[in-house]
Amino acid sequence: MFDCYISLGPACPMTSSMSKYGLRSFSGVFDWLVTSDFKWVLHYIETDFKDFLLQENLERYDESLIHFRDKLSDVKFTHDTENFNDEYNKLKEKYNQRINRFLEKMKSRVCYLRSVRNNKELEYIQSNVGYIQCVIQKYNPNSEILFLFDNNLSVPDDFGFRYYRLSGIWGVFTSDIAFIF
Repeated sequence: MFDCYISLGPACPMTSSMSKYGLRSFSGVFDWLVTSDFKWVLHYIETDFKDFLLQENLERYDESLIHFRDKLSDVKFTHDTENFNDEYNKLKEKYNQRINRFLEKMKSRVCYLRSVRNNKELEYIQSNVGYIQCVIQKYNPNSEILFLFDNNLSVPDDFGFRYYRLSGIWGVFTSDIAFIF
């Protein structure tokens, strides 16, 4: 059994689903972000988020006034602020609180959840099993990561991690797999 469950994205439907099934007990760093490149999620965890949300790396990425992204990692912030330049200190403080809580929770036995949407990410995971395990178990060797796959992805038998398939829209738990928690 796990002490807590933490979403590693790639987007907010994962967090919404975790809430629906009673798995979300606090606001995590990646809950409401779009993290299309899993290697950056791992980088931030490995480095204790030392270069996360640096103001010089932030830019707007579309016509919306509230959408901005990190230019290096392409992490997208879609729910956080109306003007990241004017509200940067407030935003940074909010994420510092989430980071501190995240790092504290990592000491307990955590089940990390990541939905995988494409073959590129699947290939990255397969090529970096040892690294991923090292990062996930950085503070507790009993922590695990559980991957959730779209039905259209072909997962090899020797994948290296526990995983489940999603039926329906990516990132949304169905009653078929809710029993695993």
